[in-house]
Amino acid sequence: MKTLVLLCAIISSFTLQAQKLAIADVPKPVLSAFKKSNPTIANPEWYKADTKFEVRFKANQGEKTLTYTDSGTLVVHDDKVAIATLPSNVKTHLDKFYAGKTVDKVLKMTDKNGTVTYLVGITGADLIFDSKGYYLKSVKK
Repeated sequence: MKTLVLLCAIISSFTLQAQKLAIADVPKPVLSAFKKSNPTIANPEWYKADTKFEVRFKANQGEKTLTYTDSGTLVVHDDKVAIATLPSNVKTHLDKFYAGKTVDKVLKMTDKNGTVTYLVGITGADLIFDSKGYYLKSVKK
């Protein structure tokens, strides 16, 4: 539950307040942690929301977003995925409660402990599902 609350807080803060940063404005521990785990990535985009730092980039597997604390600790990483790759329970929930709504983003989110959740963005809300596709919560945009 603590992980879910943290993920929802992160999603809400970045959705509402993310500000683009120049690389010179990113703390050295954050840059160091990112470069250590992603040495071949050039020209990522950096953002800040509250005290968290977000880096967005494209890799062989697609678009990714990593979120760090100011001390360089990875909090969560997001991968854009196709809706077809989500557990079937997600589609069942969407068909039942959100029929006709347009899905504008689908993310697989993995926290620092390896816990996977899914985010499905629709008009006005981000829907959060657990690793098996069961609905957990919605966060208004």
